[in-house]
Amino acid sequence: MALYTSYLPAEERVSTYSGMLQVIADPHDIKELYSKLAKEFGLDYTVIAKKTVEDMLAAVREDLRNPPAPSASLFLDTDPSLSQDDKRRIDCLEWLALEASLHTKLLEDGNLLAKWFLGEFPVLAFS
Repeated sequence: MALYTSYLPAEERVSTYSGMLQVIADPHDIKELYSKLAKEFGLDYTVIAKKTVEDMLAAVREDLRNPPAPSASLFLDTDPSLSQDDKRRIDCLEWLALEASLHTKLLEDGNLLAKWFLGEFPVLAFS
């Protein structure tokens, strides 16, 4: 995929490779390989990783901008189990962990995600 993406017009490379990374659910060593291949074929992995995480956390950012009004129902019937989407949100941070220059961004987005989870599961956060 990195080789194919490297032959695309420059303006399409980041979105194309980022789109592919967004659906990857492979173990860490495979993700590391995708990172290395991107660099090997001249792709800007730093920009790609940022876009991947930004896109995957877009809904989280929107939820934090528009929090629901507090209500008693917020504290009832809260299921603490993680959905597949929640797991993907957490896993997407790994793309930032693969590049040392993105560790600050990793902390920022990790904190953002933690705030979102605290809002999603308030009973667990304060029990």
